Amino acid sequence: MTPRRGGDAWVELDADEYATSYATSDAGATFDVTVNDLVASLAKRGGALESGARVCVVYDAPLTAAAAQGVAKGNPDEVVLRYPSSPYSDAFAQTEPADAVAYTWGLQLVKRSSEDETPLQGAVLRVTDGQGRHLTQDGTWTGEDATVTTDAEGLVRAAGVDSGRYLVEEVSAPEGYAAFAGTRTIELSATLDPDHIVHAQVQVSLKAADPLRADGFDADAGQAAVSVLDGPAGPLDAVASALPKTGDTAPLGALALLAAAALLAFAAHRRRTGERS
Repeated sequence: MTPRRGGDAWVELDADEYATSYATSDAGATFDVTVNDLVASLAKRGGALESGARVCVVYDAPLTAAAAQGVAKGNPDEVVLRYPSSPYSDAFAQTEPADAVAYTWGLQLVKRSSEDETPLQGAVLRVTDGQGRHLTQDGTWTGEDATVTTDAEGLVRAAGVDSGRYLVEEVSAPEGYAAFAGTRTIELSATLDPDHIVHAQVQVSLKAADPLRADGFDADAGQAAVSVLDGPAGPLDAVASALPKTGDTAPLGALALLAAAALLAFAAHRRRTGERS
């Protein structure tokens, strides 16, 4: 929890200066943060409540697959600040409810041919997030080992994506293509300005390591798009192996066999000729 003093920087309260509680009901869940003595906490850091203070509560709240993606809609939580109505009373007053919005993103991976951008079905990928979880075929994450397979559009989708680094491994490529070796990284960043956390001012960026390609990050729609590029391997290798090359012993072996066959045929011809004479 970080109260701010006037124009000064944000400062973080110690864990023993506040308490938290969480409860669920049919109407929804509530998360309460109670500061033991905000006046004393500010004074400890050289501030005073009379000069004004802003309080920002930062917490982790996992979102379900039903959560809205992107900043255009977001997932608003209702927030109120309760405070003593006077120093001599146990009664409390509270501010008007305000919305604090939680955001999440989606990630789309498309396997493509690097030659003509054709989407490729059947690529098996292992996608790992920063918590060591693996992407599953339905777009969710699991602590168990899991892989995903690109569909007819060359696509796999991930939901509930947060800022961080993601690892992509190509377990097997579509028929006629070669899987890239090792793992590649995707770096996704969505940064909220703490001064405008309710107003959805978000800076986003997306990076991907070759042969992955960052195609775009639509913050409003909440979609980041990455291509997994690859060129054909099997068919080209088969054609190339059949072509003679400088220093290639395969054509010489074939010529040697042809020469041997010719010598045998010549010897047989001479033998037949000698027998007739």
